[in-house]
Amino acid sequence: MEIKGIGEKKTGEEKTKSNAQILGLLLLTLLVVSTVGFAFVSRPAGSDVGNSEANTQQQGQEANGYYSIDLGGKKAYFSYDSDTIKEIPVEINMSANEYVGQVIYYNKGEALRQEIAINIGQFAGRVQEACYGQCEEDLPEKNCNDLLIVWNKTGENNVKQENKCVFINGDLRAVDAFLYKIFEL
Repeated sequence: MEIKGIGEKKTGEEKTKSNAQILGLLLLTLLVVSTVGFAFVSRPAGSDVGNSEANTQQQGQEANGYYSIDLGGKKAYFSYDSDTIKEIPVEINMSANEYVGQVIYYNKGEALRQEIAINIGQFAGRVQEACYGQCEEDLPEKNCNDLLIVWNKTGENNVKQENKCVFINGDLRAVDAFLYKIFEL
C-alpha cells in the first residue's frame, strides 16, 4: 500500500473517476434547473393555478367552438352541449370501457372521424375507416362482429345498436348524443 503525500498528482484512473463525478453532478444540476425552468415557462400567461373558475369548469365552450368535459385527466370535445342533444333517443348498452384498447371502425365521413378520433380515439387502440358490408373502395369490409360505428345522414336523429355495431342516424347532434351516452354524461 502506497501512501501519498499532500499535493501528489493523481493517477490517470483517479482523474477519470473524479472527472466523471464532477460531470455527473453538473448533469444532475442541469436536469433539476431545466425542469424547474420548464415548469415556469410552460404555464400559460395569465393563468392562475388557484383560479377556481378555470379549474372547476366541468363543461364549457372552448375558444375553438367545441364543448369540453374533463374525463379524469383527459378531455372529451363535443360540437353540441348536452342540453342540445338530450331529446335524441340513444338505444345502446355499450360504454366507453368497451372501446378501450380496441380497434374501432367507422364508415366514411370527416365529421364522424373527427368526433370519434378526438374522443374515443384517445382510449382506443386504433380508429380506422372501413365499409359496412361490401364496398368498392380499398377499405376493410366489416360487419357487426367488429366494433363499427355507422353514420347515416338522415333527417331523424337517433342512435341504435345491433351486436357490436352502432348506427347513428341524423346529423352531428346524433353523433354527440352517442358520445355523451357512452361516456355516461
